[in-house]
Amino acid sequence: MIARLEDADYEGHSLSMLQKIARVLNYRLEVKLVGNSDRLQ
Repeated sequence: MIARLEDADYEGHSLSMLQKIARVLNYRLEVKLVGNSDRLQ
């Protein structure tokens, strides 16, 4: 499964899969959207 996730052509990436990986590694997943200040001008 890890090999599939590392494959650049694999299209099955998802937030739920990242959450599962984080949980197994005893981490929490944070998703953050950051505005691009250059585009606001």
